[in-house]
Amino acid sequence: MNYSSGLVLIETPGNKSSLVFVSTVGVVSQAVLDIVLLVNLDVLGELLGLAGIAANVIVIRVFVLEGFKDGVNISLVSLALSDLGALITLQLYNVMVNPWLAEADLPFLPLEVQSLYAFYPHNYFSRVRGFVTAFVTLERCLCVAWPLKVKQVLTNRVSIACNASIYLIMVLNVSPNYIMTYCEWKFVKSRNRTLYGILYRPNKDLVFSYTYFVTDFFIPFFAFFIVLFCTIVIVITLRSKALWRKSFSTAGEATGKGIPGKERKVMLMISAVSVIFIVCFIPFCAILTARALVPGMGINGTYWNLVLLVGSVAFFMETVNCSISIVVYFKMSSKFRARILEMFTWVFGSLDEKC
Repeated sequence: MNYSSGLVLIETPGNKSSLVFVSTVGVVSQAVLDIVLLVNLDVLGELLGLAGIAANVIVIRVFVLEGFKDGVNISLVSLALSDLGALITLQLYNVMVNPWLAEADLPFLPLEVQSLYAFYPHNYFSRVRGFVTAFVTLERCLCVAWPLKVKQVLTNRVSIACNASIYLIMVLNVSPNYIMTYCEWKFVKSRNRTLYGILYRPNKDLVFSYTYFVTDFFIPFFAFFIVLFCTIVIVITLRSKALWRKSFSTAGEATGKGIPGKERKVMLMISAVSVIFIVCFIPFCAILTARALVPGMGINGTYWNLVLLVGSVAFFMETVNCSISIVVYFKMSSKFRARILEMFTWVFGSLDEKC
């Protein structure tokens, strides 16, 4: 094992906390961790995140122009809004956890302040994204099982209500964090000055011990397994329907009982989005599982630097997940592709006229 140093929150009398530099034991050195954090978060994450923000603004614009006659457009706009929120807050988080910023002479403690202003809001949008993905995947899965009944039940109003409910309910996911923590000016002995940082209310450990399992373990895994199960059902059903149509077409008989071409394209597109979500969520699954099973993966534990390293990879994968949807829509939806080309043709045409 390598010996390294790191910034750690230490509780002080009066229920206050301060960042101090202490020596810790870990399997990843601080030098290696700093390099990985800079590359994954502050270089690759920032560049891709900025592109993803622009991409999601375009996605929202396109679906709004297409209208909401098809209920799936409502969920895709909701998904793009959660992606946009997750990327904006993640951009701020990436800047605040920069190792160089922590050493700068600032009037606040970046590693503390980022919790309330970046990390917790990002968690909110990330959980919303997970459940919106689960909802739209479940909706397509039900369309496969009961196509006629589902269309009568899952109307546009129901889709709006379900998506709005996800945004409202997920507020409860971050409420304990904001109830038990707050930011205020405090005296930091290690800096010998008053800085703006985080403070905790009494009994925070008791509250967090109960909420951790629900907010940081059960909720993300629940959404993940819904997406995984429904995606498997959709893929298997599409494959079986394709084989069924092929067998009837070979026999020269009608194939009208199969899934309509438009519906099949939508299911394939949603399946692609869901598969990307599943793949990109795997690093977070590894962290959540490991922290629940291995004591040394807690804050300042033996493997804490390893958790931070894998966490930077997980955040980068989440940035990919929130940014790549526009590519899937462009490749798999002819309407979306036509609308995008129309928008850019209009923009470049206007520029040519001005020139």
